[in-house]
Amino acid sequence: MRILCDHPNTEEKIILENGYVLKISKKGISDKIRNEAVFYENLKNINHPIKKHFPKFYGYEIENQTNKLKLEYLKNYKTLSSYLLENGQFSYIDGCLIGIADKITKFILLLARSKKPDIDQVKLFEQFYFIRPRKRLVELCKDTSFNNLVKFQKIYINGKVFDNVNNYFKILDRHNKLLNQQQYSSFFHGDLHFENILLRKNRGLKLVDPNGIIIGLISYDIGKLLHSIIGKYDFIQNYRYKLNALGQNKFNFSVQTNKNHTIFSEMLANALQNNIDKLLMLQSYFACWSHMISLIPHHIKNGKDQALAFYLQSFSSFKLNVVFFQKPNGNLSRNMPDTENP
Repeated sequence: MRILCDHPNTEEKIILENGYVLKISKKGISDKIRNEAVFYENLKNINHPIKKHFPKFYGYEIENQTNKLKLEYLKNYKTLSSYLLENGQFSYIDGCLIGIADKITKFILLLARSKKPDIDQVKLFEQFYFIRPRKRLVELCKDTSFNNLVKFQKIYINGKVFDNVNNYFKILDRHNKLLNQQQYSSFFHGDLHFENILLRKNRGLKLVDPNGIIIGLISYDIGKLLHSIIGKYDFIQNYRYKLNALGQNKFNFSVQTNKNHTIFSEMLANALQNNIDKLLMLQSYFACWSHMISLIPHHIKNGKDQALAFYLQSFSSFKLNVVFFQKPNGNLSRNMPDTENP
């Protein structure tokens, strides 16, 4: 038996045993593991190219007030996050960033083509992107320093002025009708960021750690990808930032990324924008910002500085996208281009 992951902030541990990956709840029944099992059960019952991008599923069981998931071990695969966090030249990733961005974009298009109109998705969109971040902000404001920060109308980051969170909510509320247009059900992963994308030389990409029943909002997955691209989640999670408070609402702040992340992020963002209709892309930027705000209370236990870093990044990265909401509407949709499977 070999422990693959046992992070103190998670409700599960992941071990390698007899050639299989076992995800085991640490205490009680894990809803996350149960939901993942539902995802794989649903995946077995569909005939769709997305199936090849997930590990094989060998079963789920409950025993002694814990639950367990048994999956294929993807030997010699590494996370996209780990490649991009490294410095220097890579034997695999160097020179093939375009190909990786292309594979991810094609997977997103596979998901998007499964979409169909669904009135329930309008309610889900409202719940995830308008209601949830406000609830999480109330939770965050139980901390005195964040409660004081949120009260300011403006915040200053590296000498530049930004709308603070309550002003953002007002702007987004004005565009509620636009953002809620044309909601669809589609196949989706539910937690599609760089840490859950696995790569191996000369192999297709694999996806792990799904968090859903298999049908949901495609904007959620694209928003999670943007979370890793412009939110720079992986670097903040690994404390790759500099932060200095100059006052209650004034900060010097930067995320210490590297050349490979910069180049790859630009490639992937451009590929998504060139292949996805404008309204869905707008909704996905909104989803990304909502994800950023919603995750902050979970990171405050890693230290207030890390939680504050996510908070500041959510504004310093997204000002242009708020301006985008204010542009004339024009034509907000176009047909998806055909593409081969990734």
